[in-house]
Amino acid sequence: MKAPKTLPKTPMLPADATLRTIADGLGDRVKYVREVLGQMTGFGGDVQVRIGVRSNWKYPDYAIEKLFFEGSATMNIFNGRTHRDYDFDEGLDASKNWSTNAMTFAAVQRLIWDLHHPPML
Repeated sequence: MKAPKTLPKTPMLPADATLRTIADGLGDRVKYVREVLGQMTGFGGDVQVRIGVRSNWKYPDYAIEKLFFEGSATMNIFNGRTHRDYDFDEGLDASKNWSTNAMTFAAVQRLIWDLHHPPML
């Protein structure tokens, strides 16, 4: 899938957004988070996901990164609406496009659990 030609000039989401912090605003939060987790599963090992802060706030694009001892590396960037990967594009990979915070595979699994089992008040 081709990367978008242009991104909004200003962020649509907070710079430190994570799936957990934006879950209430997602179009179909359980399905969206489940799809993200499914994409993370394909990479094996330790991975994390970052939200595209300059993309659609209801279905934000996301980047999956592989974690290494020295840091992390972006493995793929996905369209938030279709969950298909974008062709790699240097502009899309720019750090200003992605949240400063990330969620690990285990944290996303926990989020799905929490979405299915909301706290009783």
